[in-house]
Amino acid sequence: RFDAPRYALLFREEDVEMPLPTANEALAQLHDRFAGEYLSRFSDSKVMHRARQILCRLLPQGEPRREVVSQALCLSERTLQRRLQEEGSSFQQLLDDTRRDLAVQHLAQPDLAPLEIAYLLGFADPSNFYRAFKRWFGVTPGEYRLAARSRQ
Repeated sequence: RFDAPRYALLFREEDVEMPLPTANEALAQLHDRFAGEYLSRFSDSKVMHRARQILCRLLPQGEPRREVVSQALCLSERTLQRRLQEEGSSFQQLLDDTRRDLAVQHLAQPDLAPLEIAYLLGFADPSNFYRAFKRWFGVTPGEYRLAARSRQ
């Protein structure tokens, strides 16, 4: 109803309690574990977590500059650098770690070509992505994707 005093979706209790026909309990538990581990990395590092979120948003537009990230966090560049250092990181390390984690997630999507992934990660030149990936994992993105598929 329009102009209602409140907006809601109402479900019958038996519909909510009904098991999903395509549910995979083992996969759900695995995803819960991964999500918990991922979130636990950020529990003690508020600035690092917020900076990583901003980096994820900015990467498809090109390599984010420290100045832009610090402005988004309402911090000076020096304060951002100091807080990251207190949390055991640096801007460059956080950028590198964020790109590495996102690269793995993107490579799991078979419809994304490595060239597209390079640009999604903010690399101006795909060759820079290939070099960084080889440094991170010791193999090329294509080799990594093939190995990941064979493990499934």
